[in-house]
Amino acid sequence: MDRGYLQFNIDSTQVSVSPNKEQVFITANVTEGEKFSIGEVDLSGDLVLPEADLRRFILVGPGQTFSQQLVAATEDYLTRRLGNEGYNFAKVTGIPEVGEDNTVSMKFFIDPGKRTYVRRISFKGNTRTADDVLRREMRQMESAPASAAAIEQSRIRLQRLGFFSKAEVDTPAVPGHDDLIDVEFTVEEQTF
Repeated sequence: MDRGYLQFNIDSTQVSVSPNKEQVFITANVTEGEKFSIGEVDLSGDLVLPEADLRRFILVGPGQTFSQQLVAATEDYLTRRLGNEGYNFAKVTGIPEVGEDNTVSMKFFIDPGKRTYVRRISFKGNTRTADDVLRREMRQMESAPASAAAIEQSRIRLQRLGFFSKAEVDTPAVPGHDDLIDVEFTVEEQTF
């Protein structure tokens, strides 16, 4: 599918063992079908950000050979962009629509979900380092819209302090709320 064969099919597979029972042979009969290229590329759904901003993250364009890998990467980039604006549970789905002349129209459907806010930021593993030292490195604030970029930047800043051998972050959803997350940093202090 990364090389334009959108309608390929695996017709049959055979598995056989060599007479000396040291090798296995796998044969797959494949029908490739026609090679497809991209026609139109469009965005649909609830565009909570300007379309021009979102289009910068689309990796497929008219005339390109269809590639499922580029479609998946586009879905990931658009999801991350929405996550940076506080839509942490956004879903982006690339929908190929086969047209005539071996072209595929791509439509990326965006479901941002509710804007997500940070309820609480907590730290685990800091036995010698004061909580204030960790909190001053935070770029994500409590009660603010959750930004995936700000959370990651906060994690990197904790790692760069030099006090910790590792810093990890987890963002679990708050039970009973579909618009709140907690940010939990787990650090491991270095031994000097």
